[in-house]
Amino acid sequence: MTLETADIDLDAVIRWQRSRIDHFYRKWLGLASTLLSCDGRVITLEVQTDCRWSLPPEETARRIASEWKKHPSLANLVGYVVHLYRQDARRNYCIPVCGRGHLSEKQEAFEREWFRRGEALQTDTLLAIVPGLFDNPRSLGYD
Repeated sequence: MTLETADIDLDAVIRWQRSRIDHFYRKWLGLASTLLSCDGRVITLEVQTDCRWSLPPEETARRIASEWKKHPSLANLVGYVVHLYRQDARRNYCIPVCGRGHLSEKQEAFEREWFRRGEALQTDTLLAIVPGLFDNPRSLGYD
């Protein structure tokens, strides 16, 4: 981090964002975002989308970066870089759970195969790396 962002607790920013709006995007719209870094007055985000998200990459990057900028610690940001990925399969699949504390050989084989098939389907495709500037002139230092 630079001197300008040395006093920002990025973990607190991430927790704030996830509890405030990101859970809605994840659950209902098929989009998840993570703050990778904050260097100077530019944030770097990783955004993953699935088949439910239909906006173009530039609009997606602008919208999600603007949501992150709403945190009081990030109010003076000038720009963003968003790495946008498309998930080809959902990551949140579930497996049957055995409540007895141990699994039979057949159940273990089933779970190994389930995970193997699930991991094989989890491929993300890089759609775009989108740099941008925020529209708010106050973030650029103009009052």
